[in-house]
Amino acid sequence: MSISPTNRSSGVYSTPAAVRVDVAAEPNGADMPVSMPAEPEQAARDIANVGVEGRPADARSGPGLLRLEMLAMLAALVLVAAGVGMWLGWGVGLTMLGVGALALIFNPVLGATAMRTADRKQAADMEREGSGSLGGIPQGRARPR
Repeated sequence: MSISPTNRSSGVYSTPAAVRVDVAAEPNGADMPVSMPAEPEQAARDIANVGVEGRPADARSGPGLLRLEMLAMLAALVLVAAGVGMWLGWGVGLTMLGVGALALIFNPVLGATAMRTADRKQAADMEREGSGSLGGIPQGRARPR
Protein backbone atom coordinates (compact mmCIF):
# COMPACT_ATOMS: atom_id res chain seq x y z
CA MET A 1 0.00 0.00 0.00
CA SER A 2 1.36 3.38 -0.87
CA ILE A 3 0.09 6.76 0.20
CA SER A 4 0.78 9.63 -2.12
CA PRO A 5 -0.38 13.25 -2.08
CA THR A 6 -2.72 14.24 -4.85
CA ASN A 7 -1.74 17.94 -5.04
CA ARG A 8 1.66 17.81 -6.69
CA SER A 9 1.45 21.16 -8.42
CA SER A 10 3.84 22.97 -6.09
CA GLY A 11 6.39 20.19 -5.84
CA VAL A 12 6.45 20.68 -2.05
CA TYR A 13 4.71 18.00 -0.03
CA SER A 14 4.13 19.85 3.24
CA THR A 15 0.43 19.30 3.95
CA PRO A 16 -1.52 17.71 1.14
CA ALA A 17 -5.14 18.71 0.73
CA ALA A 18 -6.14 15.11 -0.07
CA VAL A 19 -4.34 11.82 0.17
CA ARG A 20 -4.89 9.00 -2.30
CA VAL A 21 -4.32 5.46 -1.06
CA ASP A 22 -3.17 2.94 -3.65
CA VAL A 23 -3.60 -0.66 -2.61
CA ALA A 24 -1.15 -2.69 -4.67
CA ALA A 25 -1.82 -5.95 -2.91
CA GLU A 26 -4.54 -6.95 -0.52
CA PRO A 27 -3.48 -7.65 3.05
CA ASN A 28 -2.69 -11.25 4.00
CA GLY A 29 -5.84 -13.31 4.24
CA ALA A 30 -7.95 -10.86 2.24
CA ASP A 31 -7.48 -12.98 -0.87
CA MET A 32 -8.93 -15.99 1.00
CA PRO A 33 -12.66 -15.19 1.19
CA VAL A 34 -14.79 -17.07 3.71
CA SER A 35 -17.52 -17.44 1.11
CA MET A 36 -17.23 -17.69 -2.65
CA PRO A 37 -17.78 -14.39 -4.51
CA ALA A 38 -20.18 -15.91 -7.06
CA GLU A 39 -23.59 -17.49 -6.67
CA PRO A 40 -23.46 -21.09 -5.34
CA GLU A 41 -24.37 -22.68 -8.68
CA GLN A 42 -21.73 -20.74 -10.59
CA ALA A 43 -19.17 -21.32 -7.83
CA ALA A 44 -19.88 -25.07 -7.97
CA ARG A 45 -19.24 -25.09 -11.73
CA ASP A 46 -16.04 -23.06 -11.33
CA ILE A 47 -14.71 -25.30 -8.55
CA ALA A 48 -15.61 -28.43 -10.55
CA ASN A 49 -13.74 -27.08 -13.58
CA VAL A 50 -10.65 -26.17 -11.58
CA GLY A 51 -10.53 -28.93 -8.96
CA VAL A 52 -9.67 -32.58 -9.20
CA GLU A 53 -12.58 -33.81 -7.07
CA GLY A 54 -15.44 -32.57 -9.24
CA ARG A 55 -18.52 -30.76 -8.00
CA PRO A 56 -18.32 -29.73 -4.32
CA ALA A 57 -21.00 -30.58 -1.78
CA ASP A 58 -21.08 -27.01 -0.42
CA ALA A 59 -20.08 -24.44 -3.01
CA ARG A 60 -20.70 -21.46 -0.72
CA SER A 61 -17.67 -22.23 1.49
CA GLY A 62 -14.67 -20.25 0.37
CA PRO A 63 -10.99 -21.05 0.86
CA GLY A 64 -10.84 -18.92 3.99
CA LEU A 65 -13.51 -21.03 5.71
CA LEU A 66 -11.64 -24.24 4.91
CA ARG A 67 -8.45 -22.71 6.32
CA LEU A 68 -10.34 -21.65 9.47
CA GLU A 69 -11.65 -25.20 9.91
CA MET A 70 -8.11 -26.60 9.77
CA LEU A 71 -6.88 -23.98 12.26
CA ALA A 72 -9.83 -24.76 14.55
CA MET A 73 -8.82 -28.44 14.62
CA LEU A 74 -5.28 -27.45 15.55
CA ALA A 75 -6.51 -25.05 18.25
CA ALA A 76 -8.82 -27.74 19.68
CA LEU A 77 -5.90 -30.17 19.85
CA VAL A 78 -3.72 -27.64 21.68
CA LEU A 79 -6.50 -26.72 24.13
CA VAL A 80 -7.40 -30.34 24.91
CA ALA A 81 -3.73 -31.30 25.31
CA ALA A 82 -3.19 -28.32 27.64
CA GLY A 83 -6.24 -29.28 29.69
CA VAL A 84 -5.10 -32.90 29.95
CA GLY A 85 -1.60 -31.70 30.80
CA MET A 86 -2.89 -29.57 33.65
CA TRP A 87 -5.13 -32.36 34.93
CA LEU A 88 -2.92 -35.45 34.53
CA GLY A 89 0.54 -33.94 34.23
CA TRP A 90 2.63 -32.12 31.66
CA GLY A 91 4.26 -35.31 30.36
CA VAL A 92 0.86 -36.74 29.43
CA GLY A 93 -0.20 -33.42 27.87
CA LEU A 94 2.95 -33.14 25.77
CA THR A 95 2.62 -36.77 24.68
CA MET A 96 -0.99 -36.16 23.70
CA LEU A 97 0.02 -33.02 21.81
CA GLY A 98 2.75 -34.93 19.93
CA VAL A 99 0.54 -37.89 19.04
CA GLY A 100 -2.32 -35.56 18.05
CA ALA A 101 -0.02 -33.45 15.88
CA LEU A 102 1.23 -36.57 14.10
CA ALA A 103 -2.37 -37.71 13.62
CA LEU A 104 -3.24 -34.34 12.07
CA ILE A 105 -0.15 -34.27 9.86
CA PHE A 106 -0.73 -37.75 8.46
CA ASN A 107 -4.52 -37.36 8.18
CA PRO A 108 -5.46 -37.63 4.49
CA VAL A 109 -8.53 -35.47 5.07
CA LEU A 110 -6.35 -32.48 5.94
CA GLY A 111 -4.28 -33.02 2.79
CA ALA A 112 -7.45 -33.14 0.71
CA THR A 113 -8.78 -30.04 2.49
CA ALA A 114 -5.56 -28.18 1.66
CA MET A 115 -6.03 -29.16 -2.00
CA ARG A 116 -9.67 -28.01 -1.89
CA THR A 117 -8.53 -24.71 -0.38
CA ALA A 118 -6.15 -24.16 -3.30
CA ASP A 119 -8.87 -25.09 -5.80
CA ARG A 120 -11.39 -22.73 -4.24
CA LYS A 121 -8.84 -19.92 -4.07
CA GLN A 122 -8.12 -20.34 -7.77
CA ALA A 123 -11.86 -20.43 -8.55
CA ALA A 124 -12.49 -17.34 -6.37
CA ASP A 125 -9.67 -15.46 -8.07
CA MET A 126 -11.12 -16.34 -11.47
CA GLU A 127 -14.59 -15.25 -10.37
CA ARG A 128 -13.25 -11.90 -9.17
CA GLU A 129 -11.43 -11.42 -12.49
CA GLY A 130 -14.63 -12.22 -14.36
CA SER A 131 -13.24 -15.30 -16.08
CA GLY A 132 -15.33 -17.84 -14.14
CA SER A 133 -17.81 -20.27 -15.67
CA LEU A 134 -19.78 -17.45 -17.28
CA GLY A 135 -16.66 -16.25 -19.06
CA GLY A 136 -15.30 -19.71 -19.66
CA ILE A 137 -12.36 -21.15 -17.77
CA PRO A 138 -9.31 -21.66 -19.96
CA GLN A 139 -8.53 -25.37 -20.00
CA GLY A 140 -4.81 -24.70 -19.62
CA ARG A 141 -5.38 -23.43 -16.06
CA ALA A 142 -7.34 -26.46 -14.87
CA ARG A 143 -5.44 -29.27 -13.17
CA PRO A 144 -5.48 -32.65 -14.91
CA ARG A 145 -7.88 -35.18 -13.44
